[in-house]
Amino acid sequence: MAANDQDLIISVAVDYYEKELSQKEIAAKYRISRVTVSSYLKRSRQEGIVDIRVNKKPSLAFSLQTELQSCLELEKVVVCTADPDETRTRIIVGRAASDLLKSRLHDNITIGISYGTTLYETVHQLIVHRHFHGVHVVQLLGAMGSRDATQDGFELARALSAKLDGTYRILQAPLVVQNEKLKRMLLHEPQIAEVMEFARSAEVAVLGVSSNRPEISGIVRAGFLSLEESARLYQEGGVGNVCGIHYDVNGGILRLSLNARTIAISPDDLRAIPLRIAVACGVRKADAILGAIRAGFVNALVTDTDAALTMISMMKAAAATASRRSDQGR
Repeated sequence: MAANDQDLIISVAVDYYEKELSQKEIAAKYRISRVTVSSYLKRSRQEGIVDIRVNKKPSLAFSLQTELQSCLELEKVVVCTADPDETRTRIIVGRAASDLLKSRLHDNITIGISYGTTLYETVHQLIVHRHFHGVHVVQLLGAMGSRDATQDGFELARALSAKLDGTYRILQAPLVVQNEKLKRMLLHEPQIAEVMEFARSAEVAVLGVSSNRPEISGIVRAGFLSLEESARLYQEGGVGNVCGIHYDVNGGILRLSLNARTIAISPDDLRAIPLRIAVACGVRKADAILGAIRAGFVNALVTDTDAALTMISMMKAAAATASRRSDQGR
């Protein structure tokens, strides 16, 4: 490169990057074309005259959501910064989930919904600035029988449909019944069968993830399991449930009476819903969230940094254990 050419490239780079002149202004200054200015700027970077650096690292939340989306092959992940106050964290995560749901809304959409405290925040904080036509909301599982709106899928379905000027359909049955025969009878009731068919047509499912840790179990609070039964279930590997479907941390659906007596959308029908958004947060729910994803119940996740860090730690620990076993088997 001739010295005068390099001097011109340096001058162009100084004007653009330091003096913040536009390419049009630089072209006029040196009586060259804008194409030439663009070429000189490109050469200034290629030849080391200009060194562009990003001095700030991405936030922890952004890094975690990128890692989770890659590791778990999810369609969408949103990770929010956890607050020391768990209630505040649920509000933050619920708001993020409402934004995600809002971005997917359109006329004539059918939305399936389950239950949960963070899901309550999602519905509560949803603010829509346009009118949608033909929105339908359907309950994906039987009633929890709770007077607490944060724990009742019926109330959440009603509230969400009201915010979207839509209609709602509920399952007029309890979440868990006494035996499989009664479940089969109820599923053949015309009204319940119609709602279940409607649930299968959902385009989006908004899902709470319930842990089987007895101290935070929604099913315990609703009275379907005792503290002792929930503790035993968790100790035997049943980390959580989605729509009343219990599974282990690897996503295996448990063969237990409780699953056989639950009135809810089936595992296969749930997996067939195109977008399945899980809304859950907290360290104590990390294993339940991970199991739900591995079971195929979830392909989009809204969570917090505490749960995300724990999930990633669990996956790394499992990979390290598998690697050691592989080495020992050689």
